[in-house]
Amino acid sequence: MKKYLIGTFVAFILLVILGFASGELQAIYNRTVGVDISSSETDKFHASKGYVDGVIQDLSKYKLELSQTTDKAARQAIISHINESFADFNENQIKNKDLRKFLIDCRNGNIK
Repeated sequence: MKKYLIGTFVAFILLVILGFASGELQAIYNRTVGVDISSSETDKFHASKGYVDGVIQDLSKYKLELSQTTDKAARQAIISHINESFADFNENQIKNKDLRKFLIDCRNGNIK
């Protein structure tokens, strides 16, 4: 009886390994549990200091570029790019008041 139980357990483990090796169980895992794990990892990354600092640095570069550009079409292109790139970014994470106001003004159409 003990050998039968061990044999059944080993057979089950081998089937699971074979399922992941062939990609079938991995596909099922990715469609169910994997989606939640991926989403939470993305949320953690977007909340990380490195990501936030990088986004703020990018916004600062766009602000400088916008201040140096006089062509109306180029300015509109930069503003559109800012609005698109920073659409989901929480402006409250920006400690610099001038840069935060710049992003809010871009979103509200106050900068032309």
